[in-house]
Amino acid sequence: MGLYQKYRPKRLKDVHGQSAAVNALQSIMASKHGTNPILFTGPSGTSKTTLARIYKNHIGCSDMDFVELNAANFKGIDTVRDIIRDMNLSPMKGPVRMWLIDECHKMTNDAQNAFLKSLEDVPSHVRFCLATTDSSKLLKTLVSRCHKVQTKLLTAEDLKKVLQRVMDKESVTLDKEVIDKIIDCSEGSARQAIVLLETVASVKGKDAQLACIEEPEAKQQAIDLVRALMKVGVKWKEISGMLKKIDEDPEMIRRLVLSYASSVILNSGHPRAYLVLTAFRDNFFDCGKAGLIAACYEVCTN
Repeated sequence: MGLYQKYRPKRLKDVHGQSAAVNALQSIMASKHGTNPILFTGPSGTSKTTLARIYKNHIGCSDMDFVELNAANFKGIDTVRDIIRDMNLSPMKGPVRMWLIDECHKMTNDAQNAFLKSLEDVPSHVRFCLATTDSSKLLKTLVSRCHKVQTKLLTAEDLKKVLQRVMDKESVTLDKEVIDKIIDCSEGSARQAIVLLETVASVKGKDAQLACIEEPEAKQQAIDLVRALMKVGVKWKEISGMLKKIDEDPEMIRRLVLSYASSVILNSGHPRAYLVLTAFRDNFFDCGKAGLIAACYEVCTN
């Protein structure tokens, strides 16, 4: 479980920097018009699905009666027809069934129209929540049938509070410059801030941490590469395929690989982590990607 999932707020009072959205949801919770769908709108990583899940717990919906769908993976109108069919079934446990449809603006017009019809007569045991980063792509008639909860990007001060809470729980200490860089690169998203925090938590040294924040793609490529290299019996075909996709600075990849492998060998003594440390100990300043390929081949063939 990643840190973002681990520390996802479970109560409204734990949601930082979204007072307007929290107040709106509290009003909906107290309303007698409980079957009206809720539309959560706002930028990516601003607690839309978190608020929807808090609402789920408030209405007593069990995990068995909760369905979360991403409209980006929809089969279009067929998926909506499946929902219409299933919404007439009684809950398996608890008083209500609930559907959370994320990225709902990616639903086709046919799917939106079909879904709109299902909202005209929602059974008392059914709740719908929609989440989107672009409500302008939704049918106006669909939006008009929903309670609206608007989330926003967090301020630097709110992001600092979010990060400090997680750091205290995880006993992580970071230099102020690193924290400020995380906040700057998070662009107001609590989720992105915590993801970046997790990225640097296992990296030693301020300079290396700052490099990871600035190059998150390089960090992920390095982690994927070293994990593959440490698999017993890994085939060169798998490694060469990964190397062909790496377009980041080879020396940066080398340092990230060394940082990850060092952490692994200190925590578990994994024998192949030592092979990685040995093969990647010399810099790639002069040889570039050829040095990266040679180091990987050395580990793969041992």
